[in-house]
Amino acid sequence: EPSWDSPWGKGRPGWHIECSAMNHALHGDQIDIHGGGIDLRFPHHEAEIFQGECYTGIEPIVNWWMHNGFVNVDGEKMSKSLGNFWTISDALNNYSGLVIRHSLLNAQYRNPIDLSEQFLEDGKKNQQRLVDIYRKSLEAWNDVPEDSLCALPKGDMSSELLLTKSIGLIEKMSEAFAVAMDDDFNTRTALSKLSGVIREIKRVLDSPDIQKDDKESFGWYSVILLEELAGSVLGLLPSRDNTLSDEEDEEKSA
Repeated sequence: EPSWDSPWGKGRPGWHIECSAMNHALHGDQIDIHGGGIDLRFPHHEAEIFQGECYTGIEPIVNWWMHNGFVNVDGEKMSKSLGNFWTISDALNNYSGLVIRHSLLNAQYRNPIDLSEQFLEDGKKNQQRLVDIYRKSLEAWNDVPEDSLCALPKGDMSSELLLTKSIGLIEKMSEAFAVAMDDDFNTRTALSKLSGVIREIKRVLDSPDIQKDDKESFGWYSVILLEELAGSVLGLLPSRDNTLSDEEDEEKSA
């Protein structure tokens, strides 16, 4: 490693200035997003800030800081030195990729996660519940062309009609889902809102009072909504074909 003589022995660049130098050389004078563990916030990232801003004269040197919480095992920080760590490969031997993703999303990224078998088992149960209602929605819709579907009623949470009230509740929870994701990627709250959406979808699809035409339309409505919230935003849905065949997408399980 590069070094030089000093009154106290061999000197070498400190890791704070190394990161500032690498960031400047590779990314320019300003960085949009800078991530790292919460333990790096002080002193490492604070050192990067004052070094970078003093050198470039640009403030802020980083637009968005995203510090993730620790991954703990039985209350202790996961650490190679402690020998209490799991690798992704280890976890994939027992759980699918989507289950692991669902589990990890059940905490806002800045908060710590206590990794345990129970933690992953809970994720597995919740992921199965999501996939089950996605399959149920696909089967209710039955691939009827959109222009052949009947119009659904406008949502109204105060209505005594099941379909009208449930659509109103689903719309409210979908809005709350978006608010949670806008709140610094609060995926834990977003998942709780998604759980409420799932509950209402199940209530409608299981009801014997819903007519066939309404059930097909509501099935399509539910498929589109789940593919947006659970699929596009959270990345938790297998493909339609794999859902109906009870298989998981390979590219999402790795």
